[in-house]
Amino acid sequence: MHEQFLQFILKIQAQIMAFRNIKVPHPKKRKPCLCISSNKPALLIFAPHPDDESICATLALRLIREAGFTTFAVPVTLGSDPSLRGKRWREFQAACNILGFVALEPLPCPHGTKLEPNLRKSSPRLWRSITEKAAEIITQANPALICFPHRQDWHPAHIATHILVTDALKLSQRRAQKVVETEYWHPMKKPNLLVETTPEVASLIMTAIAAHHSQAERNPIHVLFPAWLLENVRRGIELIGGPGFTHPAFFFGTLYRLGTWTGARLRPLLPHPLIVPATQSLKNFLTHLESSS
Repeated sequence: MHEQFLQFILKIQAQIMAFRNIKVPHPKKRKPCLCISSNKPALLIFAPHPDDESICATLALRLIREAGFTTFAVPVTLGSDPSLRGKRWREFQAACNILGFVALEPLPCPHGTKLEPNLRKSSPRLWRSITEKAAEIITQANPALICFPHRQDWHPAHIATHILVTDALKLSQRRAQKVVETEYWHPMKKPNLLVETTPEVASLIMTAIAAHHSQAERNPIHVLFPAWLLENVRRGIELIGGPGFTHPAFFFGTLYRLGTWTGARLRPLLPHPLIVPATQSLKNFLTHLESSS
């Protein structure tokens, strides 16, 4: 029996090694979208770095396919290495093209500036200018949902993005704005939504992540992505369904926290946590969105 499991592990390891160096070709250089409007309901993603728009894409892709959403994606930064900014912007555009997202221009974070929570106090004028641009995008896009990392997502740029978006929401004076918090570097304590990531969707997201050549060469997160999805379901079935909840008939999923921005703070939106397999439409999820408007 031990030998069977050893072969299982060795096959996984071999697959990771075989696929880690696959490169996704980039399309021709494209201009960023300047018209931030849609006659469809919109999801607006604030990605701390290029590749975060892809990692959290499960819900966005299902909303595009099942509810006709438009997804706008904004890179909050292009990373801290000035020499890679142009490359990372092209990678971001390529990934959005693969996913069917509309790529918006990066926020005005100057070359070499590290987006960290203390930037709010150390450079208030710069923080204000970035926040104002984010607020302008929110107002123009008028999204049904805004997607960004949760406050405890460990990485300084992820935490700063959370603070930045909530500051922008205050500035835009929006009330009852629906938001979806994501996790990557550190798990959320109380997620309330587990969405199945089908193998087809997972492979599309892997392709988009692989389009970020500069990151995939350093850390092959595209081939490790399925392991993250598996872990989300392992944790999520009991975090969402409660201790002892029976494992659902799917293995890959993404965790979120759906909430409402009240004008001063975030509060959870769903009265009961939801598990949404691919066999079930997002109808209940959308009903909660509409009923709480």
